[in-house]
Amino acid sequence: MTMSKKMAERYRLAEQIVWNHLDNWKKTTIKEDRLDNPESRHITEFAKEVIKLAESDTDLDSKISGSPTLTVKDGKFYVTQSNQ
Repeated sequence: MTMSKKMAERYRLAEQIVWNHLDNWKKTTIKEDRLDNPESRHITEFAKEVIKLAESDTDLDSKISGSPTLTVKDGKFYVTQSNQ
């Protein structure tokens, strides 16, 4: 797999992880704003968290299987490794 394909896969996994841990009201807001207000605060925050996670050293493959612990504190996402 080429480096660009690996990064694309990391971004896809990161997006899925962050999305799965959003509250339903935030998911709804992002879906509604996607077309009407693509520069909304919620979309921007979501994109920043996806980038931060995708570009981190976190092992995303282990996190996608249901083992990620993603918490929100003061409006910021924190990912912690869980020991299995």
